Amino acid sequence: MALPHRHDAAFPNALYQEVKAWVAEQEAFEVANRAPAPLTDVQRMFLEGFRPQPPAPDTGNMDYVSLLCRYRQANPAGKKITFAEGVHKIRTAEGNPLWTCTVELSETFTCEPAIDSFPAAGFGLDETGCSPPFGKKKDAKQYAAKCAIDWLVKQSLMPSNMQDVAFSKNALPVLQSQPEQRPNEWTNGVLSSPPPKRKTKGTTGAVGVDDNSIPATQRVQTLCHSLGLKAPRYELTPTDPRVNHVFDGRPDFGDDCDGFPEDLGRVTGVAGKDDARQQIAEQLLAYLRGMYRERKAAFELVSGSTGL
Repeated sequence: MALPHRHDAAFPNALYQEVKAWVAEQEAFEVANRAPAPLTDVQRMFLEGFRPQPPAPDTGNMDYVSLLCRYRQANPAGKKITFAEGVHKIRTAEGNPLWTCTVELSETFTCEPAIDSFPAAGFGLDETGCSPPFGKKKDAKQYAAKCAIDWLVKQSLMPSNMQDVAFSKNALPVLQSQPEQRPNEWTNGVLSSPPPKRKTKGTTGAVGVDDNSIPATQRVQTLCHSLGLKAPRYELTPTDPRVNHVFDGRPDFGDDCDGFPEDLGRVTGVAGKDDARQQIAEQLLAYLRGMYRERKAAFELVSGSTGL
């Protein structure tokens, strides 16, 4: 029994036959030349369209862009947050463009390994190392902001509750608890229950700074944040232009440099950039811990003298 047809088009479809013939030519070329057959940009785009598109990541209802902008307002020492839109190489079946977006954070300048922008490896890139495509520009922008926030949270630079955007800027974590109350003339010697003290990890009170499993550069960044300082840049120069991969280095604290000895953290003749940065950071850790102890002692002295 013949099936009904809406049109009297020739069967089999001539276009399909042309595609099959072209594929056969490409395959014959590769067999004869033992090399990939050449493709024009149009042909490549046509073939890419046959690949199933993975669903775009779901960012939910959270406004990550606003949250990231609030973070920068609370931490103005960093550079302005900049977003950059892009067009993905894949298009929709209808030929419409799909969008990507990246965002830069100056906080990543001192991290290991270096991160130029988000999404990044481990923070949003797909298994091919590419940013996932989105049908709407605003969704791509939200995703980029989410990836940056995920990194900030992992670096202990931002609270993880997705509401607060920063810790108390200039107060050390261990010093944020209120001191115990003392009897005075206003309470007639009766103490009210003191507020619970916050638990801290390590000898300095800054999470992770005594954990040797964490890179020294990351611990320096965390401790600087606790002290209200800008994390240093690591300036590296070749020890000898004739020798590869051996460096001298020093930290650069920018506007905060006056508070540090000029020769602090200087290294010479270190093999590899990563090792040079780590050796600089190890020297900085000892000095920054001392700064922390001094500030803590001063805080406790002032608190005790004022009876707060």
